[in-house]
Amino acid sequence: MMRSIWSGAISFGLVNIPIKLNSAVESEEKLNFDMLSKKDLAPIRYARIDTKTEKEVEWKDIVKGYEYTKGKYVVITDEDFAKASPEKSKTIDILQFVKEEEIDPIFYEKPYYLVPDKGAHKSYLLLIKALEQTKSIGLAEFMLRNRVHICALKAYNGVLLLNQMRYQDEIREVPEVESSKGEKISSKDINAQIKTRKERKNQKGMKVLFEKSSAVITRATGSPIAFLIAITVIIIWAVTGPVFHFSDTWQLVINTGTTIITFLMVFVIQQAQNKDSLAIQLKLNELIACQERASNRLIDVEDLSQDELETLKKFYIRLSELSEKENDLFSSHSVDEATGQHKHKFEIRHKKTNP
Repeated sequence: MMRSIWSGAISFGLVNIPIKLNSAVESEEKLNFDMLSKKDLAPIRYARIDTKTEKEVEWKDIVKGYEYTKGKYVVITDEDFAKASPEKSKTIDILQFVKEEEIDPIFYEKPYYLVPDKGAHKSYLLLIKALEQTKSIGLAEFMLRNRVHICALKAYNGVLLLNQMRYQDEIREVPEVESSKGEKISSKDINAQIKTRKERKNQKGMKVLFEKSSAVITRATGSPIAFLIAITVIIIWAVTGPVFHFSDTWQLVINTGTTIITFLMVFVIQQAQNKDSLAIQLKLNELIACQERASNRLIDVEDLSQDELETLKKFYIRLSELSEKENDLFSSHSVDEATGQHKHKFEIRHKKTNP
């Protein structure tokens, strides 16, 4: 059984999932050799020698120092290290979700397994399912061994895999490689590459055009004016029934028009619901901006089952009850207050990433 090396919780938005951290790789077994005296095979002992007095120094008389210039040191005490150490945290804070292909593998450093702690299995499995269905990974930060690390969370064979990542300044520049003089690239290969890029560009342009056209059509058909125009046309056509002797063609037009009115009514209702959803999102953004550790990331509920939605509903109802006991839910917040909190959040994150 693997032994946990760290315990804490995954945090994003209002969700908190207790977990334990296990190493995902075995440390390399190495042969250890002792240094022995050739004469009598006695083990060699290393001593701490003062370079001025040539005498051995005990551990209690040793301090740490930083050489800022040749032969000049500034002494660093335990109190100095404590002040410079970042604020300790036991959470893995997910900052955003991205596609796995957006991250260069060169940034991955060391993998860990995350396993759920007591009472966290449902929320743990829900996060795994969400990552699998959206084919996304979570970019996060956490503290391990007194240092803030960035990491990537992904679903992996039914568990969560945490990949500890390197910072940009830890990556060396790509070395220059001289091209082979004897190797030739044909014009056919170049033309094929150019053609592929043009096709991708055209596909992207068509996708953007389709999305814009769809948005315009949706706004037009979902407007009350379009609905009223359709009803007016149907009423006029219904009045003309005796003129056409209520023929089959006339009835076909009436049935088609009624169907169109039904669809337009659905569009009008949907647009009203979208407006309400946007108003709720704006209010949430206002409230969340004023909270120090809050996030405005929302759960994508479209891919969740009915049972999962019911579980989330109970979870948020419980959170609401707890919040109502501690805070005034009816208080409003100003833009200045939100700006101040945002600045405070930025300063905290800057301290974590730049200890």
